[in-house]
Order: sequence, then structure tokens, then C-alpha cells
Amino acid sequence: MKESYYVTAGGNGGIITGDYANALLCGHYMCGEVLILEFGDFESAEEYLLEHLAEAAPPGCLLPEHCRLNEMVSTPRRIINS
Repeated sequence: MKESYYVTAGGNGGIITGDYANALLCGHYMCGEVLILEFGDFESAEEYLLEHLAEAAPPGCLLPEHCRLNEMVSTPRRIINS
């Protein structure tokens, strides 16, 4: 079975999850236009969300290059290294 990752992204942040129902639920806590996108691998989902966060951040608020989203990730059956 193909594994999918869903990015829920809004004006105030985003989350990556392996469950579509969880992605919908998280969308209720996002401000502005909320997008839910499906990705085939975690790395692509993470790259998209980091780009979205950089675009949504206020002017002058830069995301560090080493920033990763481990503390925001909910993916069943996947071990995430810090």
C-alpha cells in the first residue's frame, strides 16, 4: 500500500500528518486560506511546508536553515530522528 503524507498549511503555520482525517481536523485551527495537499514522501511534504512557512512569516522573520518540523509531525508508524 502506498504511503501518503498530508500537509495542512494556513496563514499561521502548518502540520504534516499521515492521516487525511487528522489533516482536516488540523485545518480548523489554521487562519486564513487553508490548503490540504497530499505528498508521496515525507521529505517533499516537509520541503513544501518549510517554503510555505517562509512565505507566510512576517517580514524580517527568517526561518533558520537547520529548522525542521519534527515537533509538529504526526505520522503513524514512523520514527522521526531529531
